[in-house]
Amino acid sequence: MGESAQSPIIKLHTLEKEFEVTTAQYEESYQTYITILSDEANNPKKLIVIDGTTFWGEHGLTEQSMGTIDECIDMCITHDKCSGATFNYDKKYCWLRSGDNKLMPGTTADAAIVSEKMQLIENLKFLNDHLIEINAEITDLMKQIIPRAQEEYAAQQQKQANLEESAKLLQTERLLIDDMLSENNKYANEVQNNLLTTTKTNVQLNYWMLFTIIIILILIKTLLGRSMPFKIVFWIIIWILLFLLTFNIKTLSGFLTWGILVLIIILMMLKIIPSP
Repeated sequence: MGESAQSPIIKLHTLEKEFEVTTAQYEESYQTYITILSDEANNPKKLIVIDGTTFWGEHGLTEQSMGTIDECIDMCITHDKCSGATFNYDKKYCWLRSGDNKLMPGTTADAAIVSEKMQLIENLKFLNDHLIEINAEITDLMKQIIPRAQEEYAAQQQKQANLEESAKLLQTERLLIDDMLSENNKYANEVQNNLLTTTKTNVQLNYWMLFTIIIILILIKTLLGRSMPFKIVFWIIIWILLFLLTFNIKTLSGFLTWGILVLIIILMMLKIIPSP
């Protein structure tokens, strides 16, 4: 994954780890530098060789051809003002220098001859610069991350507030739904009770109608005497009643009454039960 693809948080953790490791290296190098300073009285010119670099100091002292790098080192040690030198393996040439300065990149044939203290100073400078760079990067990232984190926190807080408001609204609506269900159940019970009452009333009315028809038949028979056969009157009333019931069936009890009447008529026509 490239650096551009890393999220700021991941990059921040990477930089913090790098800063921690570099700080440990810096502290170790600094402790070594202090140790070397304390040993400098016993060995004031302990020189080391760093291949691939050059040291030019501040002023030139002397230069000449040398057969080996050890000869160049010995010449610097014996020279009071020599603080370092550069030796070229291909040219077999040695340059003695005085004063302090940075180590410079050289060719593969170059080698810097400097004190161990100089090398540590250079290393301390490098580590210090690197820590400054890392610290600057961390600071820039924090400037990016903190506002974003604050925005995300504010958005989260707003989302939480919206959820709480929605929960209150849903709770209120739940109470309304419970009331609606209660009213609906109450209404359904009332409708059921009314239906039962209506059915019962219809059955009673149907029985009273039959009773009334029977009374009417008796009255007609009594009033007309023998002028009109009772059988004709009976069947006229029956067919009228059947006609009226046929076009006024609205409930199960009404249909039941109609069915019973039809059955009685059929049984009377078949002479299974007596008829006038």
